[in-house]
Amino acid sequence: MVESCHPDPAIRRLVLTYLADLIDAAHAVGASRWAVTVPRRDCLRFVAGFYFVFDIYRDAVGLALQRETLPPESVVRLQQLDDWERWKFKSYAGAVTCIIPADQFSELSSLTREASLAFTHTAAKSARRVHNGSRSAHCTGALAYLRSELQRDIPEPIYDLPGPDVAEDLDRVQREDIEAALTTFDIDRRGTSGWQNWEHDAVYRYVITRDGQRYPVKEIVRIAAGVSQLSSDRARRLLDRLGFTIEALFDATQRVWLFQANPRFYKLAERVRGVTPGTEDDWAVTRYRDEMKAGDRVLLWQAGQEAGIYALGELIAAPAEHTYAPEDIPPWLDVPPGQPATVWRAPFRYTQILVEPIRRATLVEHPALQKMHVLRAPNGTNFRVNSDEWAALQEILERSSPPGPTSGLNPFYPLADCAGDTGITEAELARWLRAIERKGQAVLYGPPGTGKTFVAQRLARHLVGGGEGFVELVQFHPAYSYEDFIQGIRPQSLADGSLTYPMVPGRFLDFCARARAVTDTCILIVDEINRANLARVFGELMYLLEYRDQSLPLAGGGVLSIPANVRIIGTMNTADRSIALVDHALRRRFAFLPLQPNYAVLRQFQSERDFDADGLVSTLEQVNREIGDSSYAVGISFFMRPGLADALEDIWRMEIEPYLEEYFFDRREVFERFRWEKISARVTL
Repeated sequence: MVESCHPDPAIRRLVLTYLADLIDAAHAVGASRWAVTVPRRDCLRFVAGFYFVFDIYRDAVGLALQRETLPPESVVRLQQLDDWERWKFKSYAGAVTCIIPADQFSELSSLTREASLAFTHTAAKSARRVHNGSRSAHCTGALAYLRSELQRDIPEPIYDLPGPDVAEDLDRVQREDIEAALTTFDIDRRGTSGWQNWEHDAVYRYVITRDGQRYPVKEIVRIAAGVSQLSSDRARRLLDRLGFTIEALFDATQRVWLFQANPRFYKLAERVRGVTPGTEDDWAVTRYRDEMKAGDRVLLWQAGQEAGIYALGELIAAPAEHTYAPEDIPPWLDVPPGQPATVWRAPFRYTQILVEPIRRATLVEHPALQKMHVLRAPNGTNFRVNSDEWAALQEILERSSPPGPTSGLNPFYPLADCAGDTGITEAELARWLRAIERKGQAVLYGPPGTGKTFVAQRLARHLVGGGEGFVELVQFHPAYSYEDFIQGIRPQSLADGSLTYPMVPGRFLDFCARARAVTDTCILIVDEINRANLARVFGELMYLLEYRDQSLPLAGGGVLSIPANVRIIGTMNTADRSIALVDHALRRRFAFLPLQPNYAVLRQFQSERDFDADGLVSTLEQVNREIGDSSYAVGISFFMRPGLADALEDIWRMEIEPYLEEYFFDRREVFERFRWEKISARVTL
C-alpha cells in the first residue's frame, strides 16, 4: 500500500524514516501508548495516545504538530499549503495539522520534524495507554514492512502493561479526579486560543462552576478519565453521581435563529472558509427583529444545491436600522433606482465554523427537523428554530464534531482472515468486494445452509475494518413494507391521551442519516431480501440504487438520497424464490454473488474437532446429485457445529429429512434411500 501511495523510492524512504523516528519518540514515553493502524485501504496512520500524529496518504502525508515548537518562518511557509490547519483538536489547542504533498515533503520535512516529535511526546503522555480502537486495529505487518525497508530496529507496542483499561475509566472516576481535572483545565486549556470561545460551542451543553469560573462538563470528564470521546449526557450523569451541580450552558430565555444566504448573491460556503470564531458580521433581518436580543444563537444556512448549516454564531446586539446610499445598495435588495434603502441588520459574531456542514438531506430525514420552517417555506432571510429542533441539532453537532482520529475505530479484519473464516479463496472474495464497490449493492444467493448470512457479515466486517463505519442487519419478511423501510405514518400518544400521526423515518432513512455522520464505509445487510415485495418496499430507492449520485423527493415529504459511504449486502435463499423470478429491474441494480455447498470447508471444520466427515460429505454429494438443482441443494451449515457426533442423528431426522420428504414428494423411493436408518452407518464411521 505504501509503495502505491509513494512510488518514488527516495520520497518513500524519507517518509518511512520520519515515521520510524516518531514511533521511537512515542515508545520512549510509553510502550503501550501508540499504534500503527490502517483506517482505510489508502492510508497508514500512526497514533499516539488519543491523537493521530502521522498519516501516509496517496501522494501526500498528514501531520499533527506542536504549534509552539514551530519557528515563525516555518509557520509562514507551511501556511501556504492548501491544507494548513486541516483538522482541529478540541482537547488539544496547542496543535496544528496539515497535509503536505509528496513532492514538497523533502523540502518541508526539516521544518516540521521538531514540532512533530514534540507533538508525539505530548500526545503519548495524554493517556495511560493507547485508545482501545487503535489498540485493536494495530497492524503488526506495517512494522514488519518498516523494518524490512529501513533495515533498522522498530519496537513493537506492549499492550499488556499493568494499568486500568480505558473502557473502564469512567466507572473509576472519583470526585478528587474531577477536582484535579478542573485545575488541569485552568492550566492547560483556559486562555489558549482554541478554548477562548468554548462557551459558544454547541458541543459543550453543560457546565459546572468553581470559584466563579465555568468549566465544560464534557471536557472535564475527558481529562479526568483519560478518554478521547464521550457524550455530553454521559459526562453529565457521571458528575451528577459525584455530587456536582450542573447547569445547562444554553439559557432557555435565549432564542435560536436561522439566517439564510441565497448563493446567487452571497456565497456563505466560501465566506466561512476565511473567518475564525470571534469574527464579527451582520445579517439583514426582515422578520422577528423585535424578538431578537444579544446572546441569541444563530445558525448560518446557505440555500441552493449545497444547502446546509455551515456555521454557528451569537447575536451581539438587537437588530438596528441601516441605510444604504443609492450606489451601495446590494443586488438582493429591490428598491427603485436612485433611491436610498433602509434595512434592519442584526450584528453577530461567529462562534463555530463547521468542518462539514449539516446538509439539508440530514434534516429532512430527521423526525424532529424535517418540518423546520426553512424546509417547508424556504423563502426568507431569517427563521425561528424551536427548542426541540435546537436540541436535535445539538445532538447532530456533537455526533459529527471532529473526534480524535482514533476514536471508535473498528478492528482491522484482513482479507486473509476473512478467507480463513469463510473457506472462500482470497481471489474470489476480492472479486466480490470489487463488485460491491462498483455497484454499491450485492446479493449473496444460494440454497439453504450455505452460510450466506455468515459470509455477508464477514464481508461487512472486512469493509468497515480500521474505520469508523458500522454494520446493521435488517431481515425482510412478507409483511415488511415501504413504511417500515423508507418512511411512514406512525400513531403516537400524547400526554393528554390524544393521538398524533407524525411521518417517521424507516430503517433505511435512519441508517442513512447516521451514516452521514461518519466518512468511512457503512454496511446495511438485508437478510432474506427476496421474502419481501421488493418493488413495494424500496419505492423511490429503486431509482437511486442505479443513480446513486442523485436524490428524489419522497411522497411523504423530505428527500431520499444514498450517502456515498453506504453499501448494501442482501442474502437470498434460492429454495424460497429462484433468482430467475427476481424482477429484472432489480437484478440489474445488484451484483449477484453465488454460494454453493463447500464440502472442503465442512471437512476441515470437523477435522479440527476430531470428527471424520468423509462419509457425511459423500452422502450430501449423493443427495444433491439426486436433487439435481443447485437452487435446492442441501448446504453444509446444518453440520458446522462442534459435538456433531452427538447431534448428527437429531439434525438429520428433524431438519434434513423433512426437507427431503417435501422435495421428493413424487419420488418416494429416493427419499427412502436417504432416511437416517439407511445412511447412519455411512455418516457415523
